[in-house]
Amino acid sequence: MNIYIIGYTCSGKTTTGKRLAKKLGWNFLDLDKYIEIKHNKSINDIFDEFGEKTFREFEKQAVNDSLSLHETVIATGGGTPCFNNQMQILKENGICIYLKMNAKTLTSRITKSKQRPLFKNITQSQLGDFVINNLKEREFFYVQAHYIVDVLDIELINILVKLINKKSNYI
Repeated sequence: MNIYIIGYTCSGKTTTGKRLAKKLGWNFLDLDKYIEIKHNKSINDIFDEFGEKTFREFEKQAVNDSLSLHETVIATGGGTPCFNNQMQILKENGICIYLKMNAKTLTSRITKSKQRPLFKNITQSQLGDFVINNLKEREFFYVQAHYIVDVLDIELINILVKLINKKSNYI
C-alpha cells in the first residue's frame, strides 16, 4: 500500500509527506522531483520547453511508475489529481490524503516560494483571485480523497497516523 498526499501548491505536501513517511518507517517520493530526475529538467523548464500538456503526460507516467511501489508516502504535484483521471487511479492504488488549506494562507505561501509554472504570468495583484478560483476548480478532485485534513493543525502527523489506522475520513 502507498499513501498519496494531495493538495494545492504550497500546502505542505512534501514536508508533511516526509514527516509521515519517517513516522511510519516508510519510503518517501516527491512526484515532481521524480519527474525532474527522470527527464533531467526542472518542472519550470519542462513547462517552458514542452508545455503543460506534455508535463501532464510525464506526470501521468510518474503516477503509473509509482503503482509498483510499496509502503511509500508520495507527495503529488498540486494538479496531479485533476488531470488524466489521476484521482481515480490514486484512490484505487493507495490512500489519498488531501491537505486542505484556505486560499489566503496559500496565497501568502505562494508569494514567499520560488516561481512556479502555474503562476508564471500572474501578477502579484492577480494572485489572490487566481488562487481562489483555481482552488475552487481543483477542490472537486481534492475532496474525493479518502481523508481530508486541515493542514494548519499542529498535530498533523499524529492525526494522519491515527486516520490511517482508524479509517475515519475527515478531521
